[in-house]
Amino acid sequence: MGEIKDFIELYIADSGMIPEILGDLSGKLQENIQDELYPGHGVVTHDLHDSINGSVVSSNEHGGVIQATADAPYAPYVNDGTPAVEGKLMKMPWGYRMSRKAFPGYHFMEAGLEKTVAMYR
Repeated sequence: MGEIKDFIELYIADSGMIPEILGDLSGKLQENIQDELYPGHGVVTHDLHDSINGSVVSSNEHGGVIQATADAPYAPYVNDGTPAVEGKLMKMPWGYRMSRKAFPGYHFMEAGLEKTVAMYR
């Protein structure tokens, strides 16, 4: 799937799905991504969970484009991971932290997308 930047788009071309169904599909994509978050992540604030949104970007009688976004400033770091910079003070969107080792990332956006696609195969 590759590295995400700000969002993941799922393109549904010539699928015979009518535009009204795309809203349900974007909601299911949002739910599946939220379900893929690490258990217990954000228990106190739910910021990351609540920042995930699914929406219909465009549609016509042949198909459409739905989009899922994670608007929390640290979402890319949780999804994609962080590099290792031994003993360096790293500036993160939410403050500073001392880096000791690489964090591999949970890839919750890609996993949620794969789960949604599998539902419609």
